[in-house]
Amino acid sequence: MSTFRDADEVYRHLGGLFEYVVADDTLADVAAATRLVARLRLTDPDCVLVVDFSGKKVFLGEAGTGVAAAFELDMWADVAHCGVARTHPTSHAARDPPSQGS
Repeated sequence: MSTFRDADEVYRHLGGLFEYVVADDTLADVAAATRLVARLRLTDPDCVLVVDFSGKKVFLGEAGTGVAAAFELDMWADVAHCGVARTHPTSHAARDPPSQGS
């Protein structure tokens, strides 16, 4: 069973995390210096996020169609959630850790 109910929830949480990074006064300049554009193709639920760190933009779903990415990652949304969101204090994963035995 996925952590996320639907693509909108992925966009709200993971997309929101990347939007925070590209907007934050400290993180945005560091991220922009990488000149990286990444496409995350996620499953369960199916969705796509494109993060343009140098352009300081996050594209959700079809909005990222046609944006050239330096690399693309295919993974379950839960894997992206565990690998990225758990490290950020505003993510629901950081606030609401799984219960014992889950």
